[in-house]
Amino acid sequence: MMNRCYTPTNKDYPSVGGRGVEVCADWHNYENFKADMGDKPEGTLLARYCDGLGFTKDNTYWQTKINTRTNRLYSIWKGIRRRCGVIGLSRSERARSYEHRHITIDPDWEYDFIKFANDVGQPPSDVHTIDRIDNDLGYFPSNVRWATPKEQANNRSNNIIIEMHGERKTLQEWCEYFGADRRIVDGRWRSLFKVTNFKNQACAQYTLDGELVQKYPGVRDAAIDTGIKQGTIAKCLSGGNASAGGYIWRYEN
Repeated sequence: MMNRCYTPTNKDYPSVGGRGVEVCADWHNYENFKADMGDKPEGTLLARYCDGLGFTKDNTYWQTKINTRTNRLYSIWKGIRRRCGVIGLSRSERARSYEHRHITIDPDWEYDFIKFANDVGQPPSDVHTIDRIDNDLGYFPSNVRWATPKEQANNRSNNIIIEMHGERKTLQEWCEYFGADRRIVDGRWRSLFKVTNFKNQACAQYTLDGELVQKYPGVRDAAIDTGIKQGTIAKCLSGGNASAGGYIWRYEN
């Protein structure tokens, strides 16, 4: 702990002490530290609830050792935290989209991998990944599941959703249902809802409840500001999708 915070040659210093993390003054005395934390349990290491705060009694605990380099579930948890802005400063399109859509992680999962692991369990197979049941809500126990790549693809926010005979399916699912060639159907669908000169046409962003969020001079401006793909917004504007990025989009008259 002391080396990680105050010894520049320590391998962990750049991500701990190098980022301003310190040990509380009382713990500079080992006896005080031992009185607060007790003896180190076997198979554990010292961890902090909040990575951005220092080593204090309220922010430090003994965590079961995990091989973070090979543990796939740990990597999944870390990826969720990064996309939701808990750690790192990711500028990826997905991270910006999550920020604007207010996609968050359950507070109990933010800094407690063991709690996360106990709630979601191990993935059923190497191809299963964490999927949000409702794409407009965050990562919490009742809204996540293990899904295959195909299941996740059918649950993406930019899918083409078609309602027929009271049943809603993605374009891919309807093609499979009728045995149709997806590429042909997709091409005809895109041609049917092709938008011309949409870049310079004013549009407005609404919540799913119909409340106005923001107006934009064009789709390109909306995409830059929200992090939602320009084509996805345009598809919603043209009627190809019901929503885009968790919002309803409409052209301004």
